[in-house]
Amino acid sequence: YSREDYMTGRANPVVFDKKNLAPERMVSLAAALKPDEIPPVVKLSIMEENFQAHAGLAGLSEELFTTPSDIARLWRGPEYSRRMVVSAEETEDPNGHRLRFYWVLLQGDPERVRIRSKGQGDTSAEITVDWHDTYRPLGAKQRTTDRVDIGVFAWNGAHYSAPAIISI
Repeated sequence: YSREDYMTGRANPVVFDKKNLAPERMVSLAAALKPDEIPPVVKLSIMEENFQAHAGLAGLSEELFTTPSDIARLWRGPEYSRRMVVSAEETEDPNGHRLRFYWVLLQGDPERVRIRSKGQGDTSAEITVDWHDTYRPLGAKQRTTDRVDIGVFAWNGAHYSAPAIISI
């Protein structure tokens, strides 16, 4: 219910609990948007990464998919850490406003994920993820995971974008 809360795993979980949805708030916010306040859509691209095309005993790719708004990788190799440099420089505001980017850990152990934003307006980030053992995510009673999610948000001075997601 606040701007700070919006950029958390609690507001952007892997699975939404229908008890926590507020469609009337979403519709109200959308209806209140002024033409010069339309939020941007974050566009991601990979500049560098050490996920491999042939990894692990089976020699399978660690790339699950790469789209402009979502990047997903599978950890198949024996390495303890993985690194990638991701850019959001291609993101444009519909009304030409200058953008500021926020790279936020949504799910995972903060002690095992390092995000170092770079560039004017934090347009890119170096992300290093150490191996995660299975854990129970925030609010989950029965579900376990070893997944790491990083959200990339753009701020145009009026509204935040929906997050682009990097999942490992």
